[in-house]
Amino acid sequence: MHIVWKYRLLNQLKCYSIDGEKIEIISPGVHNESDAGPDFSSAKIRVGKMMWVGNVEIHVKTSDWYEHLHHFDPAYQNVVLHVVYEDDCGDIEGTRKFPVIELKKCVNPEIWNRIGQIEKSKLTIPCSEFISSVSSLDWIAWQDRLVSERFERKVKEVQIMYKLSGKNWESVIFQLLAKSLGGTVNKEPFLILSKQLNLSFLKKHRENLFVVESILFGMSGFLGESYQDLYPKALKREYLFYKAKFSLFEMEAFWWKWLRLRPSSFPTIQLALLASLLHNLSDLEVLFQADSFKDFKKIIHKNSCLTFYWENHYKFDQPSKEKTKI
Repeated sequence: MHIVWKYRLLNQLKCYSIDGEKIEIISPGVHNESDAGPDFSSAKIRVGKMMWVGNVEIHVKTSDWYEHLHHFDPAYQNVVLHVVYEDDCGDIEGTRKFPVIELKKCVNPEIWNRIGQIEKSKLTIPCSEFISSVSSLDWIAWQDRLVSERFERKVKEVQIMYKLSGKNWESVIFQLLAKSLGGTVNKEPFLILSKQLNLSFLKKHRENLFVVESILFGMSGFLGESYQDLYPKALKREYLFYKAKFSLFEMEAFWWKWLRLRPSSFPTIQLALLASLLHNLSDLEVLFQADSFKDFKKIIHKNSCLTFYWENHYKFDQPSKEKTKI
C-alpha cells in the first residue's frame, strides 16, 4: 500500500473519498520509512476545491486507526488524509475528521499482483525480470528525463523561495542552508522554521550569540519544557521576552525527529550550528560564493564555534561525554 501511494499507482479519475469528495494528489509527501509518526509527511492533497498540506496515514482498514491508538497521539493530529484498503467503520464517531479513501476502488488489481511478484522475488534486483518489456530507447529517454526533472525541481524550488521572500537572495540562502542542516530527516522542520524567522531581525542581534540561540531554540519549540540546567533556563527567559515583544511564531516540538540519527546530527546541535553561523558571518552569501568544496569547508569550520554547553551535551538536561562539535 505504501508503494501504491508513494508512486501514485492509482487511477486518479476514480479517486474519491468515502463521502464522495473528489481527491487530487498533488504530492504524495515524504515517505517515513524509519521514524515513529504518520507514514507520509508534507503531502499536498486537494479535497474538492480546498488544498491541504500535511501528513497521510495508511492502514489496511479504517478501524486500524483506533486499534493503533492514533486518536490519542498528538503526532497524528495534523493528518489530512487517511488512506485505507477497505473502510470498515461505517458511521463510528470521529472517523470523519479528515477524508478517507479506499484503494480497492481506485487501484487496478494487476498492480497488486505485480507488487506481490516483486516482493517475493529472490533476485538481487527484484524487478529485473520485467526489464525485457522496456525498449532500450525508452530506457535511455527515461534516464535523461530523470536528470532533467531533478534540475527542474531544484530550480523551481529556489524560484518559489525567491518570489515568496520578496526577491531577497539572502533570505533564500538562509532557507537553503537551514534545510541542508536538517538533512534527510529534519529538512522540512528546518525549512518551516527558516521561513518563519525574520532574518533582518536576527541580523540586528547577531552580535549576541545567546539572543540568536534563544530565538532559534524558542521558535523551534524546544524551550516549551521545564529544564534543570541553567543554560536552557536562561534561554527560555530570554526567548519569552522576545516572544512577548514581537509575537513570535512557535513550532510544535513533535515535528522534530531523533530516531536513527547520529548524536552530532540531532536537531539541537544543528540549531546551535546555525546560530553560530548567523553570529559569526556578517553575510550568508559568502557561503555560496566559495569556488570549491574545500573553501566552503574552511568557511564553515572557521565560523562554527558552538556555545560551551554543547561540548558535553546533545540534548538539554542530558550530559554526555565531552566532545568538540564542529
